[in-house]
Amino acid sequence: MLWASVKSTVELKEGVMTWMEMRLKRGSLHGPLRIDIETLQTMTRLQLYIPPGHSPSPWSQIRVANHVDPHGLSEKCIALAIKWLQSCTNCEEQHTKCSSPLVPLLPTRVIYVGNSDQDIRLHRSEIEERSHYAALSHCWGGSTPIQTTLDRLDQYQLKIPAPLPQTFQDAVLITRALGIPYLWIDSLCIIQDSKEDWVGEAAGMASVYSNSLVTISADAATDSFTGFLSAPARTVIPAKQIMYSVPDIDQAERTSSIYVRAKGTLAQELAFHTFREENSTSLIRGYLANQETGLRSKLSTRGWVFQERILSPRTLHFSKYEMAWECQSIVDCECSTTSVRSKRTASILKGLLVQPREAVTKAWRDNIVPTYTSLDLTQKSDRLLAITGLATAIGGLDQSAVYVAGLWMSTTDELLWYISADEAASKSGAENVPSWSWAAVDGPVAFFPVDDQTKLMEHLLFQLQNVVESPSQYGTPAYRPSLLVSGLVIPVRKSEPNPQDLLRSTGASRIRHTVFISPLKGDLKTTAIYDSTHSLASEGPYYFLLMTTGQVGAIGLLLVQSGKDQDCFERVGLVADTSRLVSRVWRDGDSDWFRARREMAEKKNDLKSREKSWRSWKKIARKQTFKII
Repeated sequence: MLWASVKSTVELKEGVMTWMEMRLKRGSLHGPLRIDIETLQTMTRLQLYIPPGHSPSPWSQIRVANHVDPHGLSEKCIALAIKWLQSCTNCEEQHTKCSSPLVPLLPTRVIYVGNSDQDIRLHRSEIEERSHYAALSHCWGGSTPIQTTLDRLDQYQLKIPAPLPQTFQDAVLITRALGIPYLWIDSLCIIQDSKEDWVGEAAGMASVYSNSLVTISADAATDSFTGFLSAPARTVIPAKQIMYSVPDIDQAERTSSIYVRAKGTLAQELAFHTFREENSTSLIRGYLANQETGLRSKLSTRGWVFQERILSPRTLHFSKYEMAWECQSIVDCECSTTSVRSKRTASILKGLLVQPREAVTKAWRDNIVPTYTSLDLTQKSDRLLAITGLATAIGGLDQSAVYVAGLWMSTTDELLWYISADEAASKSGAENVPSWSWAAVDGPVAFFPVDDQTKLMEHLLFQLQNVVESPSQYGTPAYRPSLLVSGLVIPVRKSEPNPQDLLRSTGASRIRHTVFISPLKGDLKTTAIYDSTHSLASEGPYYFLLMTTGQVGAIGLLLVQSGKDQDCFERVGLVADTSRLVSRVWRDGDSDWFRARREMAEKKNDLKSREKSWRSWKKIARKQTFKII
């Protein structure tokens, strides 16, 4: 029977198959049997199951799971979506971390969906008007969807003309089916040709998504016109029925069946859900870049969507192959919703903002910014705007926190960022963003690893200047802020590194935007990582601002003079020991014992070497007060 299931799904050729591995998913009390078939060319994962109400399988490992419906608006799908929503809002069963939603204030504008006999229209909310609403998370794609503009505003408040783009139509249908009266869609609820409205509504994005009853995530739609409820966007591969006969209690032959299908790829399509430890706020660094990106939904690679998933307490996903649910307690999917697990799958993102303030700001530095900056933005200048809602929500946890241009300035170690890609980035073009902010460049960003040994120079002082508080203080600055700095500075020169030297220093592939820097006199040498291709073209002169103390080595900012003002500088890179930024690659054949011994020896030698290097740089530095813009 197992062999018949495999042959019905996988094309096998004689002499090609290497082995077949069969294993149960640990922790499942009910659910499908998983079989992995690996050949020299491919890996296929199958599920064997029986649907609810079907004759029990004589094999205890083959358990109950749902068929996936080919249409996302089917009665079965809607019933399941309503069940998920009600279980979450009523805090039933596994929803131990969820809470019953209060009826929120409506956003500035929402779409009144009514019923199928009514026209949809743009609704301008009254002061203190309250109601539940859904929000749509979608990908605009290369085409521009229908938009509210200043000259269409009055017309849309009477009636939004048909036909809507298919993705919007599908969102309206789901909102009606869930019994929710209003829907929020960015292109219709924000006046697109009003900068004032855009800035104000972007600042309120945190409350729009965090107060929505549910966010409808159109993962299967590549743009506003594709839709997500039916083919070709929703592509459900039908399960195959496998007949079998077994002797019954009275020895008579009993004929029945099981079903076999390809295992879903929801984790790769949507990403950022896994088994979560209690009180953990950790994302998986590099998860986005290192997973099977060919399987990822286009929506989950978009920068604007990242904050939408974090801020929304409940998200109903419509992926290419099935429907799924994500809230602060669980992640569930259409195919396996009947499974009773001793350990539930949880969303890494959803519980982030309910953690202590210190943990959230640490997650901002260690995980949120590195992940967000690896996502795509159509308008590179939206670098700060697309994360404004999340910054606003975090700022609400601590009113004394100072947020400037993407950095929480409670600790200056947030200045120690660097471009983590192989190539130098380009300028983002974001308005009024200072050179010392990661938002000034377009590319994936990481931060120098901070631990108990990372201490800033005692006499290093930073003072913010030109920072204006405004309703949009968590967005793009109204004016370009600057830092008044008092610290130790060394004039330096740059030189292109020998590739072999760089390979030895990183223990991995060459970082092509890394150069050596040296004092104007002497044989000291360290590495600097350029921020952008613009920085790389600069001829200097360069200056090294020493920021950390001995045990982490000579770490700080690479600066270049700005214009003719001798006391005004711009950041062009990070000076750092690159062996601490790139993981080492151990030699093949190393045992764990040898690796541990070598690691201890290298750590001891590295500490001595870094402290010696730091003392040498400090000796030739001079104290200076200046401004970084």
